[in-house]
Amino acid sequence: MISFHLLWLVSLSLAIASVIIMLALILRRVILIRQQRYESEVRSKLTSLILRYLDGDFPLDALRKHTHGKRSVLMSELVADLLFSVRGGDRAGLIELLRQLDIIDIHLAALDDGTALERVAAIFGLSLFDDPQIIERIRDCLDDSDPDVRLWAAHALSEHRATGPARVLVDKLQIGSLENSRALRKIFRNLVPEHNDELIEMLGDDTPEAAKVLAIDALGRSGDYMAVNAISVMVVHRSEDVRVATLRALADLEHPNAQLAVMQALNDKCASVRATAATCAGRTGVTDAIPLLVKRLDDDSWWVRLRSAEALYELGKAIIPLSRSMPMTSRAARVAQLVLAEKEMSA
Repeated sequence: MISFHLLWLVSLSLAIASVIIMLALILRRVILIRQQRYESEVRSKLTSLILRYLDGDFPLDALRKHTHGKRSVLMSELVADLLFSVRGGDRAGLIELLRQLDIIDIHLAALDDGTALERVAAIFGLSLFDDPQIIERIRDCLDDSDPDVRLWAAHALSEHRATGPARVLVDKLQIGSLENSRALRKIFRNLVPEHNDELIEMLGDDTPEAAKVLAIDALGRSGDYMAVNAISVMVVHRSEDVRVATLRALADLEHPNAQLAVMQALNDKCASVRATAATCAGRTGVTDAIPLLVKRLDDDSWWVRLRSAEALYELGKAIIPLSRSMPMTSRAARVAQLVLAEKEMSA
């Protein structure tokens, strides 16, 4: 009887708890919807006021009511969005509007006293201003205790071509010990062509492998053929990631001096390297690699077989006569037919 009573109490407690949790979730949902609706209304009103400002009206008092706390971040975001669609005087006018609303001081204060998220938002807002003193203030954030703040400070500096030495970025951002990101690739790509020599030097020193990958990627996008030889040497690096990055960069540069590196990589022990080498051979027009690519049509890796067949097609459609002479039951013939069918459909 006692156990039945206890079971009944436990069941009742669970039912009450479920109802409370459900009500809490509903309440949270209602609050979120109201917040989103309110923020949308504020965004719409701010946009209208900004457009009035650009049309010659100057509703500064109305705008100042919406530039405190988090709304200063919203104002910066709205202006940043508009900067992509305006030119000339309107662009300068938007920046001047932020100055008149003391957005700079608000963001600078956030750098000193804000949370990590607020400091990131402040860096974003300050990056709209092409002012040497502001740039230096953002540079100070490279020493911030939070890795995200340091990352976005470097990103902002790279957009202004003001990062300083590439090696300093490697140390400040602790590249190699922290997770890689698209932001890092964008930062390093913004280093070229001004820092090409530094990036090339990084390939031969004790720079962390993750930073070498970023440097190689950036050099591949630089269009600098003087970097081809320095990049090609990295095809024998111990890191698979470095070797793959090397071949991708050589494919981007599309220079004939990459030939030896590509042919060497087609015999690499790693399938990802061989597959990337096959793609690189096709893009750079390495016709001497055709015998090796034919051999790779029977590679143990399906991706290597596919990329080799695609490369052979790119190299003067060399795959067509091969596909006709191969036994139809072979895996080389199957991948050749697959690639030919795909190319014919897209032609």
